[in-house]
Amino acid sequence: MFAVGSYNTLRLCDKVGWSHSLDKPDTGSVYDLVWSNDATQIAGACANGSLLLGTIIQRKLEWQNYEAIQSGRKSLLIRDVLSDIKEKVELPERIILISLSHAHLVLTLPSHCYVYAVTNFNTPCIIELRDSNTSMILQAEK
Repeated sequence: MFAVGSYNTLRLCDKVGWSHSLDKPDTGSVYDLVWSNDATQIAGACANGSLLLGTIIQRKLEWQNYEAIQSGRKSLLIRDVLSDIKEKVELPERIILISLSHAHLVLTLPSHCYVYAVTNFNTPCIIELRDSNTSMILQAEK
């Protein structure tokens, strides 16, 4: 993902250049854009002295008949497409990484890792992270 700022315009694009979001803030020119270390948040300095702040949401993952969509900074919507059962997961901190595979949903937050079995989204296994610089989740079958 990358962001482009110009006069009263902020655009979020994927790695091949397709636009995913367009915002028209009344800020004048966007002078500088800076991503957070985990690439989930962006800040922009503008000509009229405004500060733009943004967070990546609407990330979508699919595995078999399950679909997970990040609906907010701290929330995730999980849906079983076969039965159309929906569950909303609320978290205490913002979501950094999401992985859905091999019957488990894995989320990393700044200080914790949550592991959910797809059969039960009510009781996760919570792991405290000593190093909050998690850059990748790789799930394997066993």
